[in-house]
Amino acid sequence: KNGFISVEDLLGINYHPQVYDRLHRENPRLPMFGSETANTKTTRGEYVNDPTNGWVSGYNLVDPDANSKKFGEAVCIEGWPSVASRPFMMGSFTWTGYDYKGEPNPYGWPEINSNTGLMDVCGFPKDKYYYLKACWSDTPVVHLMPMNWNWPGKQGQNIRVIAFSNARQVELFLNGKSLGTQTMPQDGFVEWQVPYHRGSLTAKAYTNGRLMAIDQLETTTAPASIQLSPDRMILHADGQDALVVPVSILDAKGRMVPDANNRVSFSLSGGGRILGVGNGNPSDHDPDRANERNAFNGHCIVIIQADAKPETLQLNATSAGLQAAKATFQVR
Repeated sequence: KNGFISVEDLLGINYHPQVYDRLHRENPRLPMFGSETANTKTTRGEYVNDPTNGWVSGYNLVDPDANSKKFGEAVCIEGWPSVASRPFMMGSFTWTGYDYKGEPNPYGWPEINSNTGLMDVCGFPKDKYYYLKACWSDTPVVHLMPMNWNWPGKQGQNIRVIAFSNARQVELFLNGKSLGTQTMPQDGFVEWQVPYHRGSLTAKAYTNGRLMAIDQLETTTAPASIQLSPDRMILHADGQDALVVPVSILDAKGRMVPDANNRVSFSLSGGGRILGVGNGNPSDHDPDRANERNAFNGHCIVIIQADAKPETLQLNATSAGLQAAKATFQVR
């Protein structure tokens, strides 16, 4: 009404899918897109709202609490289908790709970052990441939420299990026994109530009877070792090249322990430097410029940087009671 639309080439709409149809009718030749959508607060690996720790349940993706709709925000499970179902909408930008420092929400202190990302601040995917991957990708996807089948003290109690997939049907198995097959809604989800028993929970996704993807959760044993998972082993000798090294806590069978919080210490020999550490916990007040960090729900990171000369770097990771890990990098 103030005239902005008359001088714009594109119309971006933040968090109000309920106005898409009206604005398109009033401006049928003006391209439209969701300029900020899917603002759903979740914390990686957490499935209960916990204001004391600043953690937000992953279930808010499909069953948003009052915080998720504050200021009229369209939550993730509503934001994308509202765009995808309208041919006149070009697409959308989800808020946000990563969690980020500052603007702590929804709870405030002791939070020190926003919980809105598809990934946490370290780049570890949340359930939200896999929901949108299933919506956006042609690569077969099936993902189980929660990302955890360790529920001590809940033997026999129902656990809400949700599957995201871009296949047409998903069948769920508990310790090899089928719990039934459900048809996957477009850009939606299916769910079961599963009595908890230790073992394995497996989702198999099918399209036209063909197995497309599998996701499996297993009950793990105690933390036993550290794993380093760099995506490259060569750095450039320019004094600037840096590498984020993902760190995982594994049990004796090599499975990531989804509730592990062991403190991991890092050292780097042969040159270079450790720039910092992190773990994705939105309420962790430890310094990022350090050489040690607690894991958060099984993961943390260390960032290393090369010098301006060729050398061989060795990164060591240790933690009390765990088998240590090391990785060797060539700086060229």
